[in-house]
Amino acid sequence: MITEILPGFYQVKLPFPSNPLRDCNVYIVKGGDKSLMVDTGIDFPESRGELLDGIKKLGVDLKRTEFFLTHMHVDHTGNIVVLADDNSTVYFSRPDAAILDYNSPENQVGRAALSIQNGFPPGDMTAGGPLERRSHPMRDFAEKRGYRFNYVADGQVIRVGDFAFTCIMTPGHTKGHVCLYEPDKKVFLSGDHILQDISPNISTWRPDENPLADYLSSLNKVYNLDVKLVLPGHRRIFPDLKARIDELKHHHEWRATETLSILSGDGKQNGYQVASHMTWDVSQKTWEEIPVWQRMFATGEAIAHLRYLVVEDKVRQGNDDSRITFSIK
Repeated sequence: MITEILPGFYQVKLPFPSNPLRDCNVYIVKGGDKSLMVDTGIDFPESRGELLDGIKKLGVDLKRTEFFLTHMHVDHTGNIVVLADDNSTVYFSRPDAAILDYNSPENQVGRAALSIQNGFPPGDMTAGGPLERRSHPMRDFAEKRGYRFNYVADGQVIRVGDFAFTCIMTPGHTKGHVCLYEPDKKVFLSGDHILQDISPNISTWRPDENPLADYLSSLNKVYNLDVKLVLPGHRRIFPDLKARIDELKHHHEWRATETLSILSGDGKQNGYQVASHMTWDVSQKTWEEIPVWQRMFATGEAIAHLRYLVVEDKVRQGNDDSRITFSIK
């Protein structure tokens, strides 16, 4: 579905079948001499077909199109392989490019080990499990081009037609997440940094990271922007940036309180155990019924809150039989 947001500025909503996100939003800005595409959607046949059809209907010349990728996740980068070529300008963040080897065999083994250390059942990490995926499409694209990205910097301005977008680094959802802000039009392209109907996944499996602190700092960074329209990577467009940021902050405060409550009842627990007691908006009645990949996201989010509380000096992190554990201080 194509929606004209402003003259020459379009949203192409792509289906994301069999996923709670439901859709992916791609944004296209047409200028006189070039166009800009922000994100490319998941590389599913249904999504790719609708995107290519939208490009045709809008009369977009891919040879004169630049691409801006808010972050590395496949639902935002998947179709770059078929849209861009060796001569295309692809704006991307250096921190996210640095982890494009995410699905290399070595990293799969390392992530499986971290998952088990955080309490995930070893049987779920076997062949065909959630960590065994095909190569990341951005990695395929990067290897073909020799990693020739146009790395963006905080405050950098990208111009197309009557639009001048300022790049704003907003780590949290990923290390290198970037938003775009058009101050004259008062438009904010938020990627997965700020979504209206759902809270972005903030997760980690590592004992030395604190992505939730990064995320909350990034929310504060954009809080006072003069914005009339927020254009997210999923679901619906919305007008009130500040109100949504306040809601997201409250959500994570509530999550942190819930996490502390869970720990106070059962002593030492690993991330998987804590996640199993947290409140999730799912149709399944028991934790074990939730699909493995959803339990992975849930556990990663639980660990992010636990790590945040460790740094806040409210939770103690330790080891128990090679498992990373957490307890109330």
